[in-house]
Amino acid sequence: MISKFYEELRSFNDLDSVINPLNYMEVPNNWSVVITDVINSTEAIETGKYKDVNIAGGLAAMALSNYLGKMEFPFLFGGDGITFLIPNESTEDVKSILNDTKKKVYHFFKLRLRVGIVPYSVLKDSNKKIYIGKWKITDHYNQAILIGDGVEYVEDLVKKVNSEYTITDDYPIKIEANFQGFTCRWKDIPSPNGETINLIVKFLSHKNDRSLYQSVLTNIEMILGEINDYHPLSETNLKVTSSYRALNKEAIASSQQKSGFKKFLALLKIYFETFVTRIVMHFHLPVKAHFYELKNLKKYQVEASDFRKFDGSLKMVLSLTKEKRASLESYLETEERNGILVFGTHISDSALLTCLMHSESSSEVHFVDGSNGGYAMAAKVLKQKFAKMQAS
Repeated sequence: MISKFYEELRSFNDLDSVINPLNYMEVPNNWSVVITDVINSTEAIETGKYKDVNIAGGLAAMALSNYLGKMEFPFLFGGDGITFLIPNESTEDVKSILNDTKKKVYHFFKLRLRVGIVPYSVLKDSNKKIYIGKWKITDHYNQAILIGDGVEYVEDLVKKVNSEYTITDDYPIKIEANFQGFTCRWKDIPSPNGETINLIVKFLSHKNDRSLYQSVLTNIEMILGEINDYHPLSETNLKVTSSYRALNKEAIASSQQKSGFKKFLALLKIYFETFVTRIVMHFHLPVKAHFYELKNLKKYQVEASDFRKFDGSLKMVLSLTKEKRASLESYLETEERNGILVFGTHISDSALLTCLMHSESSSEVHFVDGSNGGYAMAAKVLKQKFAKMQAS
């Protein structure tokens, strides 16, 4: 039986609770941390494959969700990859599924996915820790929140050359990946305020300094305003795509074929569903698909989006005016000079949505990233800043 540690974790539903240590529990010693990321994602993005990079992360999450039969497990999307936490009892199956995912991502999109699994006991032996909380975003989506220095440590272990923690290509595939429920049917979403900002903030101390986190989050909120003032998605700006290039990617994932009759049928089904969805939303017809009222589909996308998250660093996708972005950067630059934090940003004019919907439950999550590189490019800026700090 899969451990119910995460399901039984008490959730919270407001931003202030994110920094309250009482809302977190340490990851159990008999769990493992799983990291996936696209190798050389920056180069892939620079050649125009930024949507494929997002898809690679989404497929890994969908495959695990289908294996577990639910979406109530801890995972976080980072643009070019996913962080998962799993009980050790499912490690062998997860390795099999993710190795299959890795091979299919390369076959379908010519991207190399790195997958690593590190037992939490390895972190404990090195005095590294991860604490996990559960932020209730909607009745259909609980977002995992990770704090502590353990996630960064795992990333370093997995990304080492010839790391003992990466899954090798010859690992036996006993369970194939199932990507049913993965969708990407929205056009790029123009920023309601002109600019879409990917922001990553890394605090320079992993100590539980609640007052410090509170101060930074409060100041950021004061600059940004109410959530509707900076949310990167709006129902008005959400438009269903009819692009063959976009819908074909979903058809490939669901059929697991790049061509052939099965893929053709999958694409035909997607085109039919998008046509019906447009009609239903336009006329507000009372039509349901699984657990979802199609007339409220845009509302679901906005509500169950992961545009704010914490995985050892603060990550946000924001819609801002140039003036508000300048105010935010000015504040963060001051805190950076004070040695409190380091931050990276990426600026574009639109957001991307990669959606996971579990057909056998009402669970859903909509991964948000900025276009033209988003989180991956913001992380590149962050790495450059850290390199300069180490060189000085």
